Amino acid sequence: MIKLDNVSKSYNQTRVIDCISLEILKGELFVIIGPSGSGKTTLLKMINKMIQPTTGKIYIDGVDISSIKGELLRRRIGYVIQDIGLLPHMSVKENVSIVPKLLKMNKKKIEEKVVRILDMVGLDPSIYLNKYPSQLSGGQAQRVGIARALAADAQVLLMDEPFGALDPITKSHLQNQISRIHKKLNKTIVFVTHDIDEAIKIASRIAVIKDGRLVQVDTPKNILSKPKNEFIVSFLGSDRALKKLSRLYVKDFMHKADRINLAGKDLGYLTDAVTKNYIWITNENDILKGWADLSDSDQDNKRQVSYIEVDYKMFAAGVDETLKDTVSKMLWHSSKVLPVCKEDGKLIGEIDLADIITKT
Repeated sequence: MIKLDNVSKSYNQTRVIDCISLEILKGELFVIIGPSGSGKTTLLKMINKMIQPTTGKIYIDGVDISSIKGELLRRRIGYVIQDIGLLPHMSVKENVSIVPKLLKMNKKKIEEKVVRILDMVGLDPSIYLNKYPSQLSGGQAQRVGIARALAADAQVLLMDEPFGALDPITKSHLQNQISRIHKKLNKTIVFVTHDIDEAIKIASRIAVIKDGRLVQVDTPKNILSKPKNEFIVSFLGSDRALKKLSRLYVKDFMHKADRINLAGKDLGYLTDAVTKNYIWITNENDILKGWADLSDSDQDNKRQVSYIEVDYKMFAAGVDETLKDTVSKMLWHSSKVLPVCKEDGKLIGEIDLADIITKT
Protein backbone atom coordinates (compact mmCIF):
# COMPACT_ATOMS: atom_id res chain seq x y z
CA MET A 1 0.00 0.00 0.00
CA ILE A 2 2.67 2.54 1.12
CA LYS A 3 6.32 1.95 0.35
CA LEU A 4 9.28 4.09 1.39
CA ASP A 5 12.39 3.28 -0.62
CA ASN A 6 15.66 4.56 0.88
CA VAL A 7 14.07 7.86 1.93
CA SER A 8 16.19 10.60 3.50
CA LYS A 9 15.58 14.22 4.48
CA SER A 10 18.23 16.82 5.23
CA TYR A 11 18.12 20.43 6.38
CA ASN A 12 21.32 22.45 5.96
CA GLN A 13 23.61 19.41 6.04
CA THR A 14 21.69 17.92 9.00
CA ARG A 15 20.06 14.61 8.11
CA VAL A 16 16.80 14.19 10.07
CA ILE A 17 15.63 11.07 8.18
CA ASP A 18 18.39 8.66 7.28
CA CYS A 19 17.85 6.09 4.50
CA ILE A 20 14.55 4.64 5.72
CA SER A 21 12.99 1.80 3.75
CA LEU A 22 9.77 0.17 4.90
CA GLU A 23 6.44 -1.07 3.58
CA ILE A 24 3.07 -0.40 5.22
CA LEU A 25 0.51 -3.00 4.24
CA LYS A 26 -3.04 -2.28 3.12
CA GLY A 27 -5.43 -2.25 6.08
CA GLU A 28 -2.70 -1.92 8.74
CA LEU A 29 -2.81 0.39 11.71
CA PHE A 30 0.89 1.17 11.51
CA VAL A 31 2.40 3.15 14.38
CA ILE A 32 5.61 5.19 14.12
CA ILE A 33 7.12 5.88 17.53
CA GLY A 34 10.28 7.40 18.89
CA PRO A 35 11.66 10.08 21.21
CA SER A 36 11.11 13.78 20.55
CA GLY A 37 13.16 14.93 17.56
CA SER A 38 13.53 11.43 16.13
CA GLY A 39 11.90 12.36 12.79
CA LYS A 40 8.43 10.82 13.27
CA THR A 41 6.39 13.78 12.06
CA THR A 42 8.80 14.53 9.21
CA LEU A 43 8.38 10.96 7.98
CA LEU A 44 4.59 11.23 8.16
CA LYS A 45 4.49 14.55 6.32
CA MET A 46 6.58 13.14 3.48
CA ILE A 47 3.86 10.55 2.82
CA ASN A 48 1.37 13.29 1.85
CA LYS A 49 3.98 15.62 0.28
CA MET A 50 3.76 18.32 2.93
CA ILE A 51 7.54 17.78 3.04
CA GLN A 52 9.60 16.62 0.07
CA PRO A 53 12.28 13.94 0.65
CA THR A 54 15.84 14.89 -0.17
CA THR A 55 16.52 11.45 -1.62
CA GLY A 56 14.52 8.27 -2.14
CA LYS A 57 11.04 7.45 -3.39
CA ILE A 58 7.61 7.04 -1.79
CA TYR A 59 4.93 4.94 -3.44
CA ILE A 60 1.21 4.63 -2.70
CA ASP A 61 -0.52 1.72 -4.42
CA GLY A 62 2.56 1.34 -6.60
CA VAL A 63 2.46 4.96 -7.83
CA ASP A 64 5.44 7.25 -7.21
CA ILE A 65 3.84 10.21 -5.37
CA SER A 66 6.38 12.62 -6.89
CA SER A 67 4.27 12.32 -10.06
CA ILE A 68 1.11 13.55 -8.25
CA LYS A 69 0.37 17.17 -7.37
CA GLY A 70 0.48 17.68 -3.61
CA GLU A 71 -3.03 19.16 -3.28
CA LEU A 72 -4.55 16.33 -5.31
CA LEU A 73 -2.71 13.71 -3.25
CA ARG A 74 -3.84 15.28 0.03
CA ARG A 75 -7.49 15.15 -1.03
CA ARG A 76 -7.06 11.37 -1.19
CA ILE A 77 -5.41 11.11 2.23
CA GLY A 78 -7.08 11.87 5.56
CA TYR A 79 -4.92 13.84 8.00
CA VAL A 80 -5.47 14.32 11.74
CA ILE A 81 -3.15 16.41 13.92
CA GLN A 82 -2.86 17.12 17.64
CA ASP A 83 -4.21 20.69 17.49
CA ILE A 84 -7.07 19.50 15.23
CA GLY A 85 -7.15 22.56 12.97
CA LEU A 86 -10.94 22.96 12.81
CA LEU A 87 -12.02 26.18 11.13
CA PRO A 88 -13.57 28.26 13.94
CA HIS A 89 -16.10 30.10 11.75
CA MET A 90 -17.55 26.84 10.41
CA SER A 91 -19.99 24.51 12.14
CA VAL A 92 -19.19 20.86 12.74
CA LYS A 93 -21.20 19.97 9.65
CA GLU A 94 -19.29 22.47 7.51
CA ASN A 95 -15.89 21.35 8.85
CA VAL A 96 -16.58 17.70 8.10
CA SER A 97 -17.95 18.58 4.64
CA ILE A 98 -14.84 20.42 3.41
CA VAL A 99 -13.16 17.67 1.38
CA PRO A 100 -16.37 16.08 0.02
CA LYS A 101 -17.31 19.54 -1.34
CA LEU A 102 -13.87 19.91 -2.94
CA LEU A 103 -14.43 16.51 -4.55
CA LYS A 104 -17.80 17.82 -5.81
CA MET A 105 -19.87 15.14 -4.11
CA ASN A 106 -23.65 15.35 -4.29
CA LYS A 107 -25.05 17.68 -1.57
CA LYS A 108 -27.56 15.14 -0.26
CA LYS A 109 -24.90 12.43 -0.14
CA ILE A 110 -22.57 14.77 1.75
CA GLU A 111 -25.25 15.45 4.37
CA GLU A 112 -25.94 11.73 4.76
CA LYS A 113 -22.22 11.00 5.00
CA VAL A 114 -21.63 13.65 7.69
CA VAL A 115 -24.45 12.24 9.85
CA ARG A 116 -23.16 8.69 9.42
CA ILE A 117 -19.54 9.57 10.23
CA LEU A 118 -20.39 11.69 13.28
CA ASP A 119 -22.34 8.75 14.63
CA MET A 120 -19.37 6.48 13.91
CA VAL A 121 -16.99 8.65 15.96
CA GLY A 122 -19.42 8.77 18.88
CA LEU A 123 -21.01 12.20 18.38
CA ASP A 124 -24.81 12.42 18.24
CA PRO A 125 -25.54 14.34 14.99
CA SER A 126 -28.73 15.83 16.45
CA ILE A 127 -26.62 17.49 19.16
CA TYR A 128 -23.31 18.31 17.43
CA LEU A 129 -24.11 18.92 13.75
CA ASN A 130 -24.61 22.68 14.10
CA LYS A 131 -22.21 23.38 16.97
CA TYR A 132 -19.06 25.43 16.44
CA PRO A 133 -15.51 24.44 17.52
CA SER A 134 -15.62 26.89 20.46
CA GLN A 135 -18.57 24.93 21.87
CA LEU A 136 -16.70 21.60 21.91
CA SER A 137 -14.48 19.95 24.51
CA GLY A 138 -11.01 18.80 23.47
CA GLY A 139 -12.18 15.22 23.03
CA GLN A 140 -15.24 16.25 21.03
CA ALA A 141 -13.17 18.48 18.77
CA GLN A 142 -10.69 15.66 18.16
CA ARG A 143 -13.58 13.36 17.19
CA VAL A 144 -14.71 16.00 14.67
CA GLY A 145 -11.14 16.09 13.33
CA ILE A 146 -11.24 12.32 12.83
CA ALA A 147 -14.67 12.61 11.17
CA ARG A 148 -13.34 15.24 8.78
CA ALA A 149 -10.43 12.99 7.84
CA LEU A 150 -12.80 10.09 7.17
CA ALA A 151 -15.28 12.14 5.14
CA ALA A 152 -13.48 11.85 1.80
CA ASP A 153 -13.50 8.02 1.92
CA ALA A 154 -9.70 8.08 1.73
CA GLN A 155 -8.10 4.67 2.05
CA VAL A 156 -5.10 6.20 3.86
CA LEU A 157 -5.41 8.08 7.14
CA LEU A 158 -2.40 9.86 8.65
CA MET A 159 -2.58 10.74 12.36
CA ASP A 160 0.10 12.88 14.01
CA GLU A 161 -0.06 12.49 17.81
CA PRO A 162 -3.82 13.16 17.67
CA PHE A 163 -4.52 12.33 21.32
CA GLY A 164 -1.37 13.77 22.89
CA ALA A 165 -3.04 16.80 24.51
CA LEU A 166 -6.05 14.95 25.94
CA ASP A 167 -6.69 13.76 29.49
CA PRO A 168 -6.07 10.02 30.14
CA ILE A 169 -9.76 8.98 30.21
CA THR A 170 -10.66 10.80 26.97
CA LYS A 171 -7.44 9.55 25.39
CA SER A 172 -8.28 5.93 26.24
CA HIS A 173 -11.82 6.30 24.86
CA LEU A 174 -10.51 7.72 21.58
CA GLN A 175 -7.87 5.01 21.28
CA ASN A 176 -10.66 2.44 21.59
CA GLN A 177 -12.72 4.41 19.06
CA ILE A 178 -9.97 4.54 16.44
CA SER A 179 -9.35 0.80 16.89
CA ARG A 180 -13.06 0.11 16.28
CA ILE A 181 -13.12 2.40 13.24
CA HIS A 182 -10.03 0.69 11.86
CA LYS A 183 -11.57 -2.76 12.23
CA LYS A 184 -14.87 -1.63 10.74
CA LEU A 185 -13.54 0.31 7.73
CA ASN A 186 -10.26 -1.55 7.14
CA LYS A 187 -8.45 1.67 6.25
CA THR A 188 -4.67 1.97 6.21
CA ILE A 189 -3.77 4.17 9.17
CA VAL A 190 -0.30 5.58 9.83
CA PHE A 191 -0.24 6.85 13.41
CA VAL A 192 2.60 8.85 14.99
CA THR A 193 3.01 8.90 18.78
CA HIS A 194 5.67 9.16 21.48
CA ASP A 195 3.49 7.12 23.87
CA ILE A 196 4.64 3.48 23.95
CA ASP A 197 1.50 2.37 25.81
CA GLU A 198 -0.64 3.88 23.06
CA ALA A 199 1.45 2.18 20.37
CA ILE A 200 1.25 -1.24 22.02
CA LYS A 201 -2.50 -0.88 22.51
CA ILE A 202 -3.60 0.05 18.99
CA ALA A 203 -0.92 -1.01 16.48
CA SER A 204 -0.91 -3.82 13.95
CA ARG A 205 2.83 -3.18 13.64
CA ILE A 206 5.21 -0.66 15.15
CA ALA A 207 8.23 1.14 13.68
CA VAL A 208 10.59 2.48 16.34
CA ILE A 209 12.87 5.25 15.09
CA LYS A 210 15.77 7.06 16.74
CA ASP A 211 17.81 9.91 15.29
CA GLY A 212 16.04 9.49 11.95
CA ARG A 213 16.88 5.78 11.61
CA LEU A 214 14.73 2.67 11.89
CA VAL A 215 15.61 0.64 14.98
CA GLN A 216 12.95 -2.10 14.87
CA VAL A 217 9.80 -2.82 12.85
CA ASP A 218 7.63 -5.55 14.31
CA THR A 219 4.33 -6.52 15.89
CA PRO A 220 3.58 -5.23 19.41
CA LYS A 221 3.90 -8.79 20.72
CA ASN A 222 7.38 -9.23 19.25
CA ILE A 223 8.51 -5.74 20.28
CA LEU A 224 7.59 -6.64 23.86
CA SER A 225 8.99 -10.16 23.86
CA LYS A 226 11.97 -9.71 21.51
CA PRO A 227 13.28 -6.13 21.79
CA LYS A 228 16.14 -5.67 19.33
CA ASN A 229 18.54 -3.74 21.56
CA GLU A 230 18.96 -1.87 24.84
CA PHE A 231 17.37 1.28 23.42
CA ILE A 232 14.13 -0.61 22.75
CA VAL A 233 14.27 -2.19 26.22
CA SER A 234 14.68 1.20 27.91
CA PHE A 235 12.02 2.77 25.69
CA LEU A 236 9.52 0.07 26.66
CA GLY A 237 10.12 0.72 30.36
CA SER A 238 10.34 -1.53 33.38
CA ASP A 239 6.65 -2.51 33.21
CA ARG A 240 7.07 -4.37 29.92
CA ALA A 241 5.13 -7.39 31.17
CA LEU A 242 2.15 -5.23 32.17
CA LYS A 243 2.08 -3.65 28.73
CA LYS A 244 1.04 -7.03 27.30
CA LEU A 245 -2.33 -6.47 28.96
CA SER A 246 -2.93 -3.69 26.41
CA ARG A 247 -3.22 -6.36 23.69
CA LEU A 248 -5.69 -8.56 25.59
CA TYR A 249 -9.41 -7.87 25.83
CA VAL A 250 -12.22 -8.38 28.30
CA LYS A 251 -14.34 -10.34 25.81
CA ASP A 252 -11.78 -13.17 25.88
CA PHE A 253 -11.68 -13.42 29.70
CA MET A 254 -15.23 -12.69 30.85
CA HIS A 255 -17.61 -15.36 32.12
CA LYS A 256 -21.26 -15.65 33.11
CA ALA A 257 -22.45 -13.29 35.84
CA ASP A 258 -25.17 -14.09 38.41
CA ARG A 259 -27.68 -11.29 38.61
CA ILE A 260 -31.12 -10.64 40.06
CA ASN A 261 -33.87 -8.12 39.47
CA LEU A 262 -34.98 -6.82 42.87
CA ALA A 263 -38.02 -4.87 41.68
CA GLY A 264 -40.63 -5.00 44.46
CA LYS A 265 -38.56 -7.40 46.58
CA ASP A 266 -36.92 -7.03 49.97
CA LEU A 267 -33.11 -7.27 50.07
CA GLY A 268 -33.37 -9.56 53.05
CA TYR A 269 -34.51 -12.53 51.01
CA LEU A 270 -31.09 -12.62 49.29
CA THR A 271 -29.55 -14.17 52.41
CA ASP A 272 -31.24 -17.46 51.48
CA ALA A 273 -31.38 -17.09 47.69
CA VAL A 274 -27.71 -16.34 47.03
CA THR A 275 -24.85 -18.76 47.75
CA LYS A 276 -21.97 -16.41 46.84
CA ASN A 277 -20.81 -13.36 48.78
CA TYR A 278 -22.14 -10.99 46.14
CA ILE A 279 -24.65 -10.73 43.31
CA TRP A 280 -25.23 -8.07 40.64
CA ILE A 281 -28.48 -6.11 40.81
CA THR A 282 -30.22 -5.16 37.55
CA ASN A 283 -33.53 -3.58 36.61
CA GLU A 284 -36.25 -5.22 34.54
CA ASN A 285 -34.28 -4.46 31.34
CA ASP A 286 -31.12 -6.14 32.68
CA ILE A 287 -29.39 -2.75 33.12
CA LEU A 288 -26.84 -2.84 35.93
CA LYS A 289 -27.93 -0.81 38.96
CA GLY A 290 -25.52 -2.03 41.62
CA TRP A 291 -24.55 -5.09 43.63
CA ALA A 292 -25.44 -6.77 46.89
CA ASP A 293 -22.62 -7.53 49.33
CA LEU A 294 -23.35 -10.57 51.52
CA SER A 295 -19.86 -11.03 52.97
CA ASP A 296 -20.72 -9.80 56.48
CA SER A 297 -22.42 -11.69 59.32
CA ASP A 298 -23.97 -10.48 62.58
CA GLN A 299 -23.16 -11.81 66.04
CA ASP A 300 -25.52 -14.75 65.49
CA ASN A 301 -23.67 -15.59 62.27
CA LYS A 302 -26.63 -14.54 60.12
CA ARG A 303 -25.70 -13.11 56.73
CA GLN A 304 -26.09 -9.37 56.35
CA VAL A 305 -26.95 -7.66 53.08
CA SER A 306 -25.51 -4.35 51.93
CA TYR A 307 -26.72 -2.79 48.68
CA ILE A 308 -24.14 -0.70 46.79
CA GLU A 309 -25.52 1.39 43.95
CA VAL A 310 -23.13 2.03 41.05
CA ASP A 311 -22.95 4.01 37.83
CA TYR A 312 -22.25 1.35 35.18
CA LYS A 313 -20.49 3.93 33.00
CA MET A 314 -17.80 4.35 35.67
CA PHE A 315 -17.81 0.93 37.35
CA ALA A 316 -18.35 -1.71 34.68
CA ALA A 317 -15.82 -3.04 32.17
CA GLY A 318 -16.63 -2.86 28.47
CA VAL A 319 -16.51 -5.96 26.30
CA ASP A 320 -13.86 -4.39 24.03
CA GLU A 321 -11.87 -2.85 26.89
CA THR A 322 -8.25 -3.90 27.34
CA LEU A 323 -7.18 -5.90 30.37
CA LYS A 324 -4.82 -3.07 31.28
CA ASP A 325 -7.70 -0.61 31.55
CA THR A 326 -9.78 -3.20 33.40
CA VAL A 327 -7.09 -3.97 35.99
CA SER A 328 -6.64 -0.24 36.52
CA LYS A 329 -10.39 0.08 37.10
CA MET A 330 -10.29 -2.83 39.57
CA LEU A 331 -7.56 -1.11 41.56
CA TRP A 332 -9.44 2.19 41.49
CA HIS A 333 -12.62 0.58 42.83
CA SER A 334 -10.77 -1.83 45.17
CA SER A 335 -12.62 -4.74 43.56
CA LYS A 336 -11.29 -8.10 42.33
CA VAL A 337 -14.38 -8.63 40.17
CA LEU A 338 -16.08 -6.24 37.77
CA PRO A 339 -19.34 -6.54 35.85
CA VAL A 340 -19.11 -6.43 32.05
CA CYS A 341 -21.75 -4.30 30.37
CA LYS A 342 -22.72 -3.20 26.89
CA GLU A 343 -22.64 0.52 26.12
CA ASP A 344 -26.29 0.83 27.20
CA GLY A 345 -25.53 -0.71 30.61
CA LYS A 346 -26.95 -4.15 29.93
CA LEU A 347 -25.11 -6.73 32.05
CA ILE A 348 -23.56 -9.48 29.92
CA GLY A 349 -20.97 -11.04 32.23
CA GLU A 350 -18.19 -10.42 34.73
CA ILE A 351 -14.40 -10.53 34.81
CA ASP A 352 -12.28 -11.76 37.71
CA LEU A 353 -8.74 -10.65 38.59
CA ALA A 354 -7.85 -14.28 39.39
CA ASP A 355 -8.70 -15.29 35.81
CA ILE A 356 -6.53 -12.51 34.41
CA ILE A 357 -3.57 -13.59 36.54
CA THR A 358 -3.86 -17.32 35.77
CA LYS A 359 -4.66 -17.00 32.06
CA THR A 360 -2.02 -14.44 31.08
